[in-house]
Amino acid sequence: MLDTTSSTVLATPRKIHGSFLAHTHLAPIARARIAMQLLRGEAILENPTVTQAAALSRVHRQRIYEAGGADLRRKVKGAALARAFQRASPAERIAFVRAIGSEELWNVLTNAL
Repeated sequence: MLDTTSSTVLATPRKIHGSFLAHTHLAPIARARIAMQLLRGEAILENPTVTQAAALSRVHRQRIYEAGGADLRRKVKGAALARAFQRASPAERIAFVRAIGSEELWNVLTNAL
């Protein structure tokens, strides 16, 4: 009798976010395992950082900024601002809102959403 079912399972590659790889504190052996997964196609690098893209492409980061234009620079600055806000204490966040003004923040929030 002909068996028409296949026992082969196609696994979806694990997604590894570039910022996770850049900022996580893993032991060297764990990083080596991730590198091996990337090489085997068991994992894919998603949203690499500018530094990672520069290393893979063997170009200086400044060249990437020049090629990417203003949109890339805004994205990088926005991410830096978000990280600074996340690290800020409640008092620092209040000082931030007072310095910019609640109306200005509200306008930006409503335009972003």
